[in-house]
Amino acid sequence: MVHLFHSSKKEKPKDRFSKSYGSSPERGSLQNLHLRHPHESEKGLWQQAWEQVRAEVDWKLPASLQNVEHLSAKHEVTAIKDEAQKRRDSSENDQRRMFGSRFTYREVCDNVSQYAQKFTFIGDMVTQAEPVYAAVPWTVVRFVINCAVGESETYHNILDGTEMVSGLIVQYPAIEQVYARIDSEPSKELRKSLLQMYKLILRFQLYAIRYFDPDRKIARTFTGLNPVKAEDIKNRVAAIEKAKQKADSDVALVDAEVTKVGIDNLEE
Repeated sequence: MVHLFHSSKKEKPKDRFSKSYGSSPERGSLQNLHLRHPHESEKGLWQQAWEQVRAEVDWKLPASLQNVEHLSAKHEVTAIKDEAQKRRDSSENDQRRMFGSRFTYREVCDNVSQYAQKFTFIGDMVTQAEPVYAAVPWTVVRFVINCAVGESETYHNILDGTEMVSGLIVQYPAIEQVYARIDSEPSKELRKSLLQMYKLILRFQLYAIRYFDPDRKIARTFTGLNPVKAEDIKNRVAAIEKAKQKADSDVALVDAEVTKVGIDNLEE
């Protein structure tokens, strides 16, 4: 991942533009870049993603997600950090590696706790922008971590995906508040890419928590009858990874654009 206003040592900004547009823009065409000032009525990307994904759901959500307007990102992140630490410590003697996973259950909880801790350090600008809807993905992470440990491949894939998603919901909302705030075409494309990734994250999460739906407890008792399948979980995680790659590519273009113009020409 590149950093704003700092080009990669391996690849110059000009090269990144050439790969996407065929030629490097003239300096004059990139002068006088401005930061966006969204209208008060403009919804944040997490809110847009949640409302679109929520409209697709035709089954009963857990109580914590039925009315998300009461959520607080800071509260949810603190709660999941504490819960994940508690689960990690209680699993200290269980070193079994989950089926088909790189991690033990303890390692998943430890990673989630560390991601939540990072969010508490860098999350102020995110929670100021979206104090409610940035909490939604953390609420689902908390839901999954709180569920009893299972032994099935599907459950282990859900935990793997949850660990991966926890890293993304720390990193990319922070990136959004820097790279996606510029009034330019590359930044506009980045906003589209982030919205798509957020929707895929929420779809994965809502699909995954159906595994724990108490209405389907009997179905889960019998192998193969659960509506949530391990292969579906893997495919959804792969789709998120692909969306992440697209977002990373768009971040590189915004970085190249600002680097070429120079930070001094980035205006409020």
